[in-house]
Amino acid sequence: MDGNLKDSNSGFGYALSIETGRRFATAGAWTITPQAQLVYSSVNFVDFHDRFGAPISLDRGDSLNGRIGVALDHDESWKQADGKAVNAKFYGSADLYYEFLDGSALNVADVRFATDNDQLAAGITLGGSYSWNDGRTSVYGEVIARSSVENVGDSYAIGGTAGLRVKW
Repeated sequence: MDGNLKDSNSGFGYALSIETGRRFATAGAWTITPQAQLVYSSVNFVDFHDRFGAPISLDRGDSLNGRIGVALDHDESWKQADGKAVNAKFYGSADLYYEFLDGSALNVADVRFATDNDQLAAGITLGGSYSWNDGRTSVYGEVIARSSVENVGDSYAIGGTAGLRVKW
């Protein structure tokens, strides 16, 4: 099964997003930020036949996804004995997501494949970073969990990132 599905096929995709939020200071170095976001994305391609002769066509390629939520973060900065800055940040957010359209779908040899996910989902994000040496070195990490509200545990996604950043 090595090789390309199709050479030289035309396709186009794009996404547009608008997001708003307002940060409010609370006690100490904590802030709370209500947020809202709307993302429209679209993908389209010219119908084609794969290398086995099966016809492939796009049925639906549009998505309109909304998100509302609240983020909480804590940010502390200080100077070490050598005068270099250190920063520690922790954050978390809780969000509700809603897909306003019907998901994407394509046809392969007259068989329809669709992403008919549940429209309402909830997500939690936790993360943090620690930087030193005037911000030239830092470690960071983030964990994300998201699940359908209608079918909790049957439809979910878990992800994360971690890393080391060094500025030369």
